[in-house]
Amino acid sequence: MSATRPQRNVAAGSLAVTAVIVVVMAVWGFNAATAPIEDDPVAVTPVVDDVVTCGAGQVAIKVEDLRSDQVVVSVYNAGKKKGRATATLNLLENRNFQPGAIGNASDAEVPFAEIHAKATDTTKAKLVALSFGKSAKIVVDDEKDLLGPGVNVIIGDKFRALKAGAPRRIKLPEPVVTCE
Repeated sequence: MSATRPQRNVAAGSLAVTAVIVVVMAVWGFNAATAPIEDDPVAVTPVVDDVVTCGAGQVAIKVEDLRSDQVVVSVYNAGKKKGRATATLNLLENRNFQPGAIGNASDAEVPFAEIHAKATDTTKAKLVALSFGKSAKIVVDDEKDLLGPGVNVIIGDKFRALKAGAPRRIKLPEPVVTCE
């Protein structure tokens, strides 16, 4: 009888520790699921009567440059060679661009590379285009025409590699005030 009592104590202790872990994970998961989604770091902050309004604990800062880590890029392959969208997105990630979607754009006729973006994202498109060199064409599309999130890149069979030494930041046309 004394041999089963320690086993019961170990089982009860294990059950108690497991219950605590489950409760902690449930609380953490609930907090993560209900946390507010962060805004685009280059998005304009609300301005009322020329005064920037930030949330509690935030500070208004002036942003003059757009960095590659602030740009989401989706890549689509319009060429005949398979796997090039994934490989190109990996190269862009190595330059700190944020990954979007990948896929095929077999109906597109793009010989080298086209950079597609909404009218509000032309500076982001210019930064992405610098990685592709002078042969890349920038196309401004309606949001409904974009294939994936962020700036969309469609590559053709003539695209071989990203331009070496391309900048990872670009000056914004006008400084933007944002909250941090």
